[in-house]
Amino acid sequence: MEDVIKHETDEVSKESDDHDVFHVVDDNDQMIRFKVDSSGNILSKRILSGFNLEAIKNVRSRLAETQIGSKLSEAQGSAKRRLRKVVTGNPEKKVRDYLKEVPQVKLVDKLSFTFGVMCIVLTEFLALREPAYFTQYYLLLMTCLLTNRYLEYSALNEHLFMLDFCYFMNFSVITQTTLFPSYLLWFKANYVLCMGVLMLAIVVWQNSLVFHSLDKLTSIFIHVFPPLTLHLYRWGLIPCSSIHPDDTMSLSDLTVLPLILYAIWQVGYLLATEVVFAEKIRNDRTIVTSLRHLASDKRNGMNILTTKVTKALGILKKDESFDSETVKSKLIFFTVQGLYSLLASLPTMFLYSSYKLSVVYILSIYTWCIWRGGSFYIEVFSERYKMKFVKIEREESHLSREGSFSDEHPDESELHNDMAQ
Repeated sequence: MEDVIKHETDEVSKESDDHDVFHVVDDNDQMIRFKVDSSGNILSKRILSGFNLEAIKNVRSRLAETQIGSKLSEAQGSAKRRLRKVVTGNPEKKVRDYLKEVPQVKLVDKLSFTFGVMCIVLTEFLALREPAYFTQYYLLLMTCLLTNRYLEYSALNEHLFMLDFCYFMNFSVITQTTLFPSYLLWFKANYVLCMGVLMLAIVVWQNSLVFHSLDKLTSIFIHVFPPLTLHLYRWGLIPCSSIHPDDTMSLSDLTVLPLILYAIWQVGYLLATEVVFAEKIRNDRTIVTSLRHLASDKRNGMNILTTKVTKALGILKKDESFDSETVKSKLIFFTVQGLYSLLASLPTMFLYSSYKLSVVYILSIYTWCIWRGGSFYIEVFSERYKMKFVKIEREESHLSREGSFSDEHPDESELHNDMAQ
């Protein structure tokens, strides 16, 4: 028997050098084996009677009733939800249904693009010509954008992202400039953390100015508007009696008050995630927090750098990775974030004393952000947009052709293959 198997294996190996073998399921649910030579000519055609769609379905149904089949089905469902979220933005929405919403999606993209451009134009006009109204404009814009973000993130179970430091600093800046504009110490603490931590976060988190995406616009605006508002106050473009152009920043201004403000946020964040919402977060793995996102995103620069450093220092074992549920990972996360905030805040002492240096610093980061947006449109968006809006008729023909194996997953599997190409 072994000799027969070996002989057949050798024959297949020899034949594979001269031709290719394809298996196709026809309209009668029969599996057909074709041999095709290098010129595309069909050498032979054989119906494999032992394999047919009905047999495959029966095996699949029997497998689903077992414990292994249940786990496989659960994993497949989880993968399907993740793919749906990537493509449609909603893990519950089928890709096929999403494709039928193309006209509405295009309208939303156009509205978002128009809104983004008009925001930039209005921001420039108010900053240069009517800075006295800039704070009110900032308040109105952030209220609208963050309300929309909360609704969208809540639907995706990502609303706890809004406990992050950048949202806290927006609240701090709006409160201080609106209700306590003459509180100089609070202003300086805001200035240090916004011009340092928030501005550099645009580079660290690789934000890009993409006009058609309201989500990307919101991410940019929550990092851009606090520093810009404080810059206008610092250099007298928005008048304030307690802030003078020749004012300087002492070492205590750079460290003590910003540290207190940062500590207030950190304590509040820990109370929210480790006490108030702790049980809910533990019981629902679909809830996304900053820690869970960073721990799971192996391609994130902060994750890569922190992993290398902690393993080099022996804090993490060679085969150990971040686990957002362990105390060790939480301590590492908060320590790294604190160190980053401290280092990012150091240059602000020089920025506070030099108008020209401050302008160059802001323009440099804005230019990098615009460059990232342009690269996205040219290198990524053009191809993704064509794939996103393929003709529904063509997609449905693909679905019907591939649907012989599954009634539930053809849309995701077909689109996954297209994306991989």
